[in-house]
Formats: sequence, structure tokens, C-alpha cells
Amino acid sequence: MENGREDAFPKAIVGNAIPLIGGIGEDGYSTEEKKMKEESRKILSLPNLPVFPTAVRIPVHTGHSESVYVETERDVSLPEVLEVLGAAPGVSFWGDAADIPTPIEAAGEPGVFVGRVRVEGNVVEYWCVSDNLLKGAATNAVQIAEALVGATARV
Repeated sequence: MENGREDAFPKAIVGNAIPLIGGIGEDGYSTEEKKMKEESRKILSLPNLPVFPTAVRIPVHTGHSESVYVETERDVSLPEVLEVLGAAPGVSFWGDAADIPTPIEAAGEPGVFVGRVRVEGNVVEYWCVSDNLLKGAATNAVQIAEALVGATARV
């Protein structure tokens, strides 16, 4: 490998995606996935919050990307969710499905870019990216989910 660190990853990283970040525990979750679970529960003050992450190492210079699935207590509509996302501090919502946010757009930016929002009943799915040097690994997804949960609880 060019950087001289052939053992840095369990598989070749160039042109690849590796669904493993850190070691794997007895429960099957990697250290990064455990961190995502713990951070999400701590930030939301929900110690039993079901969180099921799969952390994937992809060779980008800067950025974290997440495909997020959230279940709400009641059915929500796409306009409701888009309104919440549009009003969330630090979130740049990309409404055009053909113009999706990627780590390149997030690099050097302090906010979170959200796109590909889908709603079906009480399920909200979205894609988000952020500069991992400016935002924590799970912080962006949790902040958006928190805004969604808080807003839908009031609607």
C-alpha cells in the first residue's frame, strides 16, 4: 500500500467499503457501532433506545455519512418532516432528490446536510453527511432525530 500501512485495515481500502470500524465484541457490534449506540442513548437520555448501526469504512478524505431509520410514536407526513428539518438549527436540507448531499459538500462546513427523506407511516428515513472533524460521529443523526421526535410529539 502507498502509505506503508498494509495492516491499517482488515481488507484493501482503496476502491472498497469495509463494514467494520474497530474490533468486534461478543455481541457482534464493532467498537464504533457501540459508541454510536451509547452516544445516541446518552444524548437523547433514553438508556434503552433501540439503535442498530452498521459502521462502514469508506475511503473519503473527510466526512461521516449515515443512512438513518427513525420510528415515531405516530404516523407522520412528509410535509411535517420537511418542515422540521427545514427549521432545525445547523441542518441544511437538500430537497431535490436528484441533488443528494455527499461528504465533498460537507467538508469544511459546520452543519449537517440532509437529503433523500422518505416517510411511510411512522417511519422516517433519510441520508445525512457532515464533516467528522466538525461534528461527532453520531451527533448529527441524533440531533436530527431529536428534532423530529420533539416536533412530532407536539403536532
